[in-house]
Amino acid sequence: MGKSDVDKISRKEFLELSGLALVGSTLGLQSLVSCESEKIHGKVVGANHAIGHLVKKAISLPIFQSKKTQVLIIGSGISGLVAGYYLQKAGITDYEILELENHIGGNATFGEDAVGRYPWAAHYLPIPSPENKILIDFLAENKIITGFDANGLPIYDEYSLCFHPEERLFVKGYWQEGLIPNLDISEEDKTQIEQFLAKMELFKHARGNDGKWAFTIPLAYSSADNAFTNFDKLTMKEWLAKEGFTSKALLWYINYCVLDDYGTPLSEVSAWAGIHYFASRKGNAANAKGNDVLTWSEGNGFLMKLLAKNQLKNIKTQRLVYQIEEKSDSVLVDVFDWKNEKRETYTANQVIWAIPQMLRPYLMPKQASEFVKRFSYSPWIVANLETKPFDSGRGQALSWDNVIYEGEGLGYILANHQNVNQGQKTWQLTYYKPLVREMPVEERKKAIEKTHENWLSEIIADLKKAHPKIEEAILKMDVKIWGHAMIRPTVGFIHGRERQMAQQSLNEKIHFAHSDLSGVSIFEEAFYHGYETAKKIIKNYANSNVDTLAKI
Repeated sequence: MGKSDVDKISRKEFLELSGLALVGSTLGLQSLVSCESEKIHGKVVGANHAIGHLVKKAISLPIFQSKKTQVLIIGSGISGLVAGYYLQKAGITDYEILELENHIGGNATFGEDAVGRYPWAAHYLPIPSPENKILIDFLAENKIITGFDANGLPIYDEYSLCFHPEERLFVKGYWQEGLIPNLDISEEDKTQIEQFLAKMELFKHARGNDGKWAFTIPLAYSSADNAFTNFDKLTMKEWLAKEGFTSKALLWYINYCVLDDYGTPLSEVSAWAGIHYFASRKGNAANAKGNDVLTWSEGNGFLMKLLAKNQLKNIKTQRLVYQIEEKSDSVLVDVFDWKNEKRETYTANQVIWAIPQMLRPYLMPKQASEFVKRFSYSPWIVANLETKPFDSGRGQALSWDNVIYEGEGLGYILANHQNVNQGQKTWQLTYYKPLVREMPVEERKKAIEKTHENWLSEIIADLKKAHPKIEEAILKMDVKIWGHAMIRPTVGFIHGRERQMAQQSLNEKIHFAHSDLSGVSIFEEAFYHGYETAKKIIKNYANSNVDTLAKI
């Protein structure tokens, strides 16, 4: 494992390469660099280098206005929006959410054009486990769960459940149903796949000596039994070798899975995190299978909108937070309104930090701690392609998820798959690719240097493996660079002291709420941290007032 990104770069380089992540999302300012090729138009979103200059400009300006608020939430990703959602439910309305970009949502951001909506990152939510009661309650409040059967099992909105066909894999010139390779594989491959899945099923039902599930979601509910947490001391690659799993087809599939959820390959991802991917989900429903997913054309942007709809007056976009300072009885936050070029200061009783931990040394240098260096983030690119309908493979319909065996990326989803209008004249494909050939900091630098034509060429070359004539069908392709898309659960991070230290509030005034605190960047973890932080603040204000706490 190499050094973390924070350890390798100076403040100036950090601001240039990733300063756009200072609040809200992990990429930053929605600066568009339009690039046109001869036939296929589009743009690269992100990779703006100007943010470092904004900080310098901000501190040179006089303070335009000072504000006071009970609670200041920094970042409008899922964790920040969840925190605000539950503050409102408890009757606390004196709060503001500050967001760097000109839109909200973080990894749940989405786009929209004449064709329809499409995700720019997170695009589905698996059926939650029964233990995740808070999330289930939220889904019920917002009619995604439409009721419960006689056994108490949730009934999900049929239009939110992923339509058939759900997923397929292109391997050896053919499309197969499902993502585990099964075409023309050896008996040994089949045996190892069966053995691996059986072992994961045992882990799914295993409990530790503390009575908790060995692996579950939210991660905080998982067992602390060393019999399981010791897996965090190995890479998934090492654990698989130790268990005798050598099948090429199986190893490809597992590597695909950990790249998909963690942006981290087998050679670096913790074995605990790798097993957690397969063993943590225990969803149950009256009208769906446990491994079914909820999805929408805009991906998790649909859920983000539900969280935000009653908070819009509390949200201030285009605000760069560049310094946070604890006072004896409050927190002082320096902010730059970059659209209007005005400097603001906020005095807040309490602050919710809903942005990545890697930013602590830059926003709170007096509180900088060595443990932050253990927080490392994977870069990604996501491309959205508008295409004419094309031959999707021997007369088969496109699935929601379409993956190419040994492809350069993780394949693509059909963003308008959930559209009930089957006569669509334009398809919207969302292509995903974690950048993992080199260490993250090097991949970020390379990504920023590439042009639209570079990305277009790479993505088309990958898709041509399954669709030789796809170039003729593409009408437009936009690419988004996510410099710090998700936390990397490398060896020793999940159950290491650094992650535990990062979750501790500072003097009960600054509270941390971001999915990187879990070491796993998924919707459920962001939701958990947003809710728990809101609950902590509500308790502080309620002073054990049962009526106030009952509202959440």
